[in-house]
Amino acid sequence: MRTRWHVVSVLLLILIAGCTASRREPAKAPASMTVAAGEEFDIRLPANPSTGYRWQIGVLDERVVRLVDSRYEPGATDRVGAGGTDVFSFVGVAKGRGRINLVYVRPWETAVAPAKTAEYSVDVL
Repeated sequence: MRTRWHVVSVLLLILIAGCTASRREPAKAPASMTVAAGEEFDIRLPANPSTGYRWQIGVLDERVVRLVDSRYEPGATDRVGAGGTDVFSFVGVAKGRGRINLVYVRPWETAVAPAKTAEYSVDVL
């Protein structure tokens, strides 16, 4: 009986250690950035579309910056349900300060607050 509890304790510790192991998150763009007019830049955010959530643009000051492309890059693992990175590519359009707000939502849940938000301030020179 005592051996069984030792085995259960060890397995529980291994499980807890596996859950708390640090995972490498993709690099994010700084909350404030400066770009030249015509310069492209990316914002990369961790995402997992298997949960139903996806990053979407909440607010975009299109007089200063414009969305060029958005795509999902799967993570380095082949595990089903593993997350990856949403990448948004923008270009500086005209001089000024613009705001980019991204929201992590389930698109069909219209009356629900975003699970996460990401705010960026962009100065275009």
